[in-house]
Amino acid sequence: MKLPPRRYLLRSAALAATLGVGCGAKTGLLAPDATTADDATDDVFVRFDACVAGRFAMVRREARMVFVIDRSGSMSLPLSDADRRSRWNVMRSALGATLPRFEGVMQAGVLIFPRVPASGALSALQACDQLPGDGLDVAPALGNASVLLDAVGLYAPAGATPTAAAIARATRYAVTHAARGLAQYLVLATDGAPNCNAALDPATCTCPVASGCNVAGLGARNCIDDDGTVGAIERAREQGVGTYVIGIDGDIDARYVAVLDRMAVAGGRALPGARRYYSVREGAQLGAAFDEIQRTVVRCAYVTPSRPDAPDRIAVRSAGALVPRDATRRDGWDWTDREYGELTLFGPACERAVAASRALEATVACGR
Repeated sequence: MKLPPRRYLLRSAALAATLGVGCGAKTGLLAPDATTADDATDDVFVRFDACVAGRFAMVRREARMVFVIDRSGSMSLPLSDADRRSRWNVMRSALGATLPRFEGVMQAGVLIFPRVPASGALSALQACDQLPGDGLDVAPALGNASVLLDAVGLYAPAGATPTAAAIARATRYAVTHAARGLAQYLVLATDGAPNCNAALDPATCTCPVASGCNVAGLGARNCIDDDGTVGAIERAREQGVGTYVIGIDGDIDARYVAVLDRMAVAGGRALPGARRYYSVREGAQLGAAFDEIQRTVVRCAYVTPSRPDAPDRIAVRSAGALVPRDATRRDGWDWTDREYGELTLFGPACERAVAASRALEATVACGR
């Protein structure tokens, strides 16, 4: 069923009280009381701001993804000289081919930006508009790929690119709907040209065209807002919300490729190698990104309730057997977001843990 245009799904105070959890000032984690008894698994969580020594049952994470989708005017341009489909249609096709495969294992929601009137009658302010608050176009849920795709299908490219504001909005939603054992991520799909920061100086900022920034009356809002957007993504990560960056990157300016890379690194889910973001230059790229998310988050990503001061001062056991740390990520565990206390099992170590159907256990030592 089609959604009405821009239905923002806003949280209620009661739901926030039910789902919201506090977080430690340094780590954003909740730590249970440690135990030394072989069969004890205390579920009483307390706040902590430092390493807590002891042995803990680890929490396997479920995944909630909020797609933050750029539908600015530049998304109407062809992907490349070789592929004349619009960037918008390429992105929609990639989502349509991929989302249904994962709707049973990952909650998915969507925020589409900017909020441009359906009439297309733009003013400079409307081109950059984002509502305050924390609502989304579609709230995250399992099995809602068709609802999400219908919502995306209501729109065509128009307006400017208030990426920082959209990331901040999606982050507010994630933080106010947090839950223990729930890994929350943003998936930013964009062609890498953020703007809409009225605080920048059009005389000194980087403008998208040689003629300057005063295009369509935007003035300072047309400046490339790379630092502001990277900062918004970094703040999301500091609150435990990582960001995967999907670059709609056929024939785009090298400056925008650099922005995509910076955003991917800031989000804490960057690819290794020269290009740090996921690309849709080939249709399989988005599927590969989701495969990676599904493997590392849904099946074998865990939160250790107490994060050690030094990265190797933790012993991980699965069904009583020691799991080695493997920085190559072939067979063992490795930190995937140490600041937040998230580690992931890779390769056969993941398969063994899934087959054992038993909780992982972490023994944490403090000090360096």
